[in-house]
Amino acid sequence: MKSYTAITYLLSVGVVATAFQPSTVSRQVLRPVKTQAYKQSSTSLLSSAAADEDVATIQILMSDTGGGHRASANALRDAFNVLHETEPDRFPLKIHCDIVDIYTDYGPFFPYNQYVALYKIMAEYSFLWKWFYEFGSTPLGLWLNENALELSCFEPFQDCLTRNPFDSSKNDKRADMVVSVHPLCQDL
Repeated sequence: MKSYTAITYLLSVGVVATAFQPSTVSRQVLRPVKTQAYKQSSTSLLSSAAADEDVATIQILMSDTGGGHRASANALRDAFNVLHETEPDRFPLKIHCDIVDIYTDYGPFFPYNQYVALYKIMAEYSFLWKWFYEFGSTPLGLWLNENALELSCFEPFQDCLTRNPFDSSKNDKRADMVVSVHPLCQDL
């Protein structure tokens, strides 16, 4: 089993988005970098299916609250798969994406675990949407939201960030990279 640090690997190939841009310039092939940090953290447990090969893991945080968040997460997952399949010299590690609806799956109680249902109600009754949006953008609304999230959601969201990308019932391996496609997940 090769020992690469997936984070170092992903960072060493540059910004992933540039791989999707056509280029007339020949690109230098970048190789994964072996680091001492990986050797020390390589005791993380992987499921038997993933243990046979090196896999870079990416956790994508989203919420099904409109705006195409799930579509964006699925598009990123598909793009990472295409990179590995079409450019194996530049992206030799298979990339596994763990897409998580963080509020539905890890929201500790109402209203956090009911964001999807509440979103649908507010989308149907626009005056509610307007009221929540305007109140949420005031200093008091921002302060209340920030403190409520800190007091009640910090621990469940930490559980989410440490969940095993191959077995969500375990918290024994953190993803190599976390990407958010929802604005309420940016500060986690």
